[in-house]
Amino acid sequence: MLTWARRLGIELGTLLASLMKWTLLAAAAGILAGSSTALFLRVLAIGIATMQLATMPLVFLPLGLVIASVMVHAIARDAEGHGTDKVIEAVHRRWGKIPFLVAPVKLVATVVTIAAGGSVGKEGPAAQIGAALASAPRPGLISSASCRTARARGRPATRAGQSDPS
Repeated sequence: MLTWARRLGIELGTLLASLMKWTLLAAAAGILAGSSTALFLRVLAIGIATMQLATMPLVFLPLGLVIASVMVHAIARDAEGHGTDKVIEAVHRRWGKIPFLVAPVKLVATVVTIAAGGSVGKEGPAAQIGAALASAPRPGLISSASCRTARARGRPATRAGQSDPS
């Protein structure tokens, strides 16, 4: 029979272990999502700067939209749409699983669309790219429910990665 002090020690140890696990998961999700968002924004800036050198940029609008659309439909259908809605849908309907291919396809399709002159936001794609990267590594160290929660909580890190310190 365990004494109350021993039971309290076991409970506090369990709580500390859980706190450490979630701290590490949150830090990993934040680093991954923030870094991917920063990379996405840099690639987007390069794409926009490149298109500004074109003499007739409106000619590239239909071409860019066709390229992005074909790429999304042929390679990763989950990359279509705004981005944030797909992340929420994945958390609620697919245990937070987002195919890894969504990240590069969404990055390239969004950069091509915006650089060509398409009217697309960057916040939704950034959230979906970060969530897809966080969804990719599934080590056996954490349960599916923990992965689902970590992905849902990692989305705010994409907003932090979008902040401009200057």
